[in-house]
Amino acid sequence: AGISESDMKFSQVGLTMKKLCALAKVSSELEEDSVIAIGEIIGLSIARSMAKKEDEIGFVGDGTSTYFGMTGIAGALRNVDATIANIKGLQVASGNAWSEIVLGDFEDTIAIMSDEADDGAKWFVHRRFYYGVMHPLAVAAGVGTFLDIISPNRQRFFFGYPVEFVAAMPSTEGNSQIC
Repeated sequence: AGISESDMKFSQVGLTMKKLCALAKVSSELEEDSVIAIGEIIGLSIARSMAKKEDEIGFVGDGTSTYFGMTGIAGALRNVDATIANIKGLQVASGNAWSEIVLGDFEDTIAIMSDEADDGAKWFVHRRFYYGVMHPLAVAAGVGTFLDIISPNRQRFFFGYPVEFVAAMPSTEGNSQIC
């Protein structure tokens, strides 16, 4: 029998192109004396700045002009409902303070994840959240050890999932934040 033709639909996804740009002021004397070195410094600075802005937009963008009208993951989740406890796919922690978050909160987050999302899943957190919450919980559970300190392996895992540091994610605790 013949196979019916179908078209893929992506009604939940939209793409709006925006340009990021950067300017750097360099004196003519500096440019004449070390154009290659200063070009490298400026190039690295611009690349880092753009990467940081892309992370801010992609993770915490709320649709305002600060994020060029774009909405990131946390912003899109917040747009679902004013009460974060009502948002499917979000796990509300045991308390408002980072010190009140328990291992069970992370276990519950993993439990609500769909099977399709399991492959390639990662924790995207700020470095301070990892070392202020996740790592101490692992140490208290007897999992974090002295080897964490002396190991040259910089890859971090939590409940078997890789941890990626994202500077745009919350670095200090706050009520109703997606950390």
